[in-house]
Amino acid sequence: MDLKWERPAAFPALAILQVQGSVDGSNYQQLIQRGEALYAEGVRRLVLDLSGCAYMSSSGLVALNALSKLLRGESAPNMENGWAVLKTLDDARSALGQSQIVLVNPTTRVQRVLDLAGLKSMLPIYPDTASALAAFT
Repeated sequence: MDLKWERPAAFPALAILQVQGSVDGSNYQQLIQRGEALYAEGVRRLVLDLSGCAYMSSSGLVALNALSKLLRGESAPNMENGWAVLKTLDDARSALGQSQIVLVNPTTRVQRVLDLAGLKSMLPIYPDTASALAAFT
């Protein structure tokens, strides 16, 4: 997985984070760590560009949950709890509706994972970054 990010000058509390490759058990914590670093820099809203994300496992769903919690000022789930972290997705489903995360152009494969987890309807999805940024104005 490769992560690239930018902070648009017009949106000081926002970051655009591009995910390239797969988000799975081998690297999902990198996504969470990047979110933690951005939060420490003052980011409170995130445009997550998934157009280059070929695959997302359940670990990627955990990362989305963690990012949502971080941006709401909550602690990320303790990853030492293993599968119990996935059980927190039930709580996350309701909280994601209040999320400060929007998704950009997730691939069909990633959309299917979001749909199967019941998260697709909870996270706003936009076709491009410009549309996503407009949602935050």
